[in-house]
Amino acid sequence: MKKVFALGFLLSLLLSLVVGCGKISTEDMFKWANIRPVDIYHVKGGTVTEWTINDEQQLADLAEWFSGLSLVKKQFAKGQNPGDKEGGEIYRFTLNGINASFTYGIYGADGCYVISDEWYVVKNPSNPFKD
Repeated sequence: MKKVFALGFLLSLLLSLVVGCGKISTEDMFKWANIRPVDIYHVKGGTVTEWTINDEQQLADLAEWFSGLSLVKKQFAKGQNPGDKEGGEIYRFTLNGINASFTYGIYGADGCYVISDEWYVVKNPSNPFKD
């Protein structure tokens, strides 16, 4: 009986850790070793800019920025996510070394989001590049 109770307790503890508040660690999304080069596609006000970073310090700064974000998973009804509206600013990052990508969307009053297969609200939005 004690084993069954202990197993049940352990399973409920693991489930609460996984479900939690929907928060996710950015380190869990991508492993930042060997990501180079990173292609960036930026859209703001109808202007598209594309560039690639391969510099060690720039890559470290990008990884530090991303790992500092506080994300909470968010689900939207079909056609109701902020990306379905006009406007906003997006950065699309393609991490070539690990064949992965994500989008950082800035949607004004609708907030900031990281999109990588699913939507995540950014609780502490910031510009990925120092001005």
